[in-house]
Amino acid sequence: VKQDSDLYFSSFYTMIEEAEEQGLTEVHLGQTAYEVKAELGATCSKLYIAVYHRWAWVRWVLFKLRGLLTTEVVFPERQVFRNAPTPPKSRRSDDNTPLAELAG
Repeated sequence: VKQDSDLYFSSFYTMIEEAEEQGLTEVHLGQTAYEVKAELGATCSKLYIAVYHRWAWVRWVLFKLRGLLTTEVVFPERQVFRNAPTPPKSRRSDDNTPLAELAG
């Protein structure tokens, strides 16, 4: 099990190193294992999704069910770097659901 976790962390470190070498300022690490990513110094950003269906009644149903289609995600805040700026406040994934624009 130890080797599996080492491989998991090593893959993150490799992605971050590659991004730095390419001059990137952000890396998308995916939507799971928030605790692990916070321990590595990651912060969370809001994720948007757009859904469209050609039938108006399906769009109406999606609009009415929009609260059930998303889950609340609270990203843990960690201060892992010395003298680092405070990370932004945790964000919830169900804020400002874009499905509201689909009704009508």
